[in-house]
Amino acid sequence: MIPVIPLAVAGALAVFAFAMAKKEDSTVPGTTGPSPTPEPNKTPLGAQPANSASAPAGQLPTGTTPKTGDANVVHADDAFDQAVATAIANHDIAALEKLAQQAEAKGLLTVARSLRDEIARLKAAAPVPTPPGPDKVALSTALATYIVQSGDTGEKVALKFTGDKSRWRELLTVNPTLKSAQYGIALYTGHRINLPASWPSGVPVLPAAPIPALNVPPTLSSPLKTYTVVSGDTGERVAQKFTGDKTRWRELLTVNPTLKSATYGIALYTGHRINIPASWPALPTNALPAPVTSIPTAPPPLPTAPPALPSSPTALPQSDARMAAQELTSYLQSIGGLAGRYKEDQTRIKAWQSRLGAYVDGKYGKGTATIVLQNGLVPVAPYYWSRTTATSDKAAFIALVQNYAAADPQRATEWSKLIADTQRS
Repeated sequence: MIPVIPLAVAGALAVFAFAMAKKEDSTVPGTTGPSPTPEPNKTPLGAQPANSASAPAGQLPTGTTPKTGDANVVHADDAFDQAVATAIANHDIAALEKLAQQAEAKGLLTVARSLRDEIARLKAAAPVPTPPGPDKVALSTALATYIVQSGDTGEKVALKFTGDKSRWRELLTVNPTLKSAQYGIALYTGHRINLPASWPSGVPVLPAAPIPALNVPPTLSSPLKTYTVVSGDTGERVAQKFTGDKTRWRELLTVNPTLKSATYGIALYTGHRINIPASWPALPTNALPAPVTSIPTAPPPLPTAPPALPSSPTALPQSDARMAAQELTSYLQSIGGLAGRYKEDQTRIKAWQSRLGAYVDGKYGKGTATIVLQNGLVPVAPYYWSRTTATSDKAAFIALVQNYAAADPQRATEWSKLIADTQRS
């Protein structure tokens, strides 16, 4: 016999069964239903009691118990737990976010909630950034800059601008990418770096190194004293004669710049007339009269008549080189000067070149004319120039002539003609 169930009882059973099914669905991981109630004396993963302290670095928060053994909770593995501990120790919020997403994807809702709680704790405990100070200005602000010089270090740059080398670390506040574990701050020659705004306007406070005086001949506004070189003279001997100090020979170069020689210091030629510095005595000291050491008891008798003066000054003896320079110059002028080019007797030119100590080739060029110039004469403009260096050689020769002209304004007309002829030769 089949029992018959009243219709009302069947309806009640159906409602009960539907309610129970819905309750079970609410406990399935990954649904949006209410969370299961934790068992007594057990703390869900990630939860913290009200009286618990923050978790120390490298550990999970107090109350976090991976693998609690609760049959209703699906747990992560050891690698996942270690990743969580490492992220917490490093205060790596981004890593914790990724781990929470992974937990949610695997249906580990309790673990995900615990990680979200930890993320919130770390964000709350994060230090508030210090607002920019005088040396922590925003890099968008225009800062003074400095180009690193050879030998610069952080300490040297700080010393230059502040006078205190210990302030080099302030450079890192505006040049954070230059931080170096080995050197403190890595500087490279020629690299432009920012300077802290609190440093003095980007201008070094230390005095600049003195600028060495340029070896420029002084302007010869008036004729200088001169001296004719004699056989055996050197720069030191001439300085000794006039000043008593042979080490002052370099002063001769300030008024005779064209005589500078890489081999001898100063090149002197017998019979050549050279300028003497204005600060030197007018005559060599060994030619000055000896000082009076005692007062004579009676003056010497006066001569009855003054001695007769010579009708003309005694001519100074001339060297063979100077005479050769004079003869050569007179010859070239006699054939028309610059217009006599290609008419010269090269055999005679060679003989004069040999006596002058010039290169003997029979061609009157810059080298021979320069030696004539050094012997105190205004030469004829050179006939021949090098095809490859003519422009630079002419410029150098004209500059040399201009130096001589500045020291000898009495022959200004002759110097001007020489310069004009050289330019068109």
